[in-house]
Amino acid sequence: MLQSSDGAEHRAHAVLCAASKDFKNLLGGSFLEAGRVQRGQPVEIAASQAAVHGLLDYVYGGQPEVNLESGLELIGLVEAFSLPKLANAIETGFRASLNSNSARQILQEAHGLHTLKAACEEKVAEDFETCSQQLDFGKLDPGQLAGILDREDLVVSREEVVFKALFNWLKISNDRDNREVFLGALLHYVDFRSISVDNLLRLGRLPVPGLNSNHLHRKAKDALQAQCRKRTQCRKRTHSQDLNILLTVGSLL
Repeated sequence: MLQSSDGAEHRAHAVLCAASKDFKNLLGGSFLEAGRVQRGQPVEIAASQAAVHGLLDYVYGGQPEVNLESGLELIGLVEAFSLPKLANAIETGFRASLNSNSARQILQEAHGLHTLKAACEEKVAEDFETCSQQLDFGKLDPGQLAGILDREDLVVSREEVVFKALFNWLKISNDRDNREVFLGALLHYVDFRSISVDNLLRLGRLPVPGLNSNHLHRKAKDALQAQCRKRTQCRKRTHSQDLNILLTVGSLL
């Protein structure tokens, strides 16, 4: 008897051990769960009734249909009990109905499904501006956020969106103790040269706690200097072009 986290009991048979070596070791080895089986007590599974039911449905030859929340729980069970075929079936179902909202949720849970995570990162990148304003955006881990910011297909209306999203993520991130470390690393993915001069001037005065204040202000200053050099070069080219035009007209006359 398996008992889900909400107290529901699910009757099962030895076929569980045939479906997964991990189940066999858990229920027939030296673990506490094996003792519970021998005493006729239910074995607790850390998942909801829907997820445990979906797992048993698959083991007994069915094709479980679960919603996103239960599916994410089921992914955890799949990873715990090494059921790669079920993992592939869940991944296929998720990818068929993937959008930016479900992609953010899946990124937080689907640790072992690398192909699915890549598809989710692509969806978040396509709708980055909207995703960055959602509360669960702060639940992305730093590596996931860095991977999304580094994508060539990241869609933003202007570079300021990336900078604002970064600070929004820092504000709502669960790991507040390491925010300074994250900020220093993630600033690398902001193209400061694409930020407007007015906003660069504001960033140069933006109060940021810790050592990253100097790091941020230096990046803003360097970008300002680069933009000034670019404008100077453009003016020189324009003046040179004007002179060539005048010389050409003069020769014709």
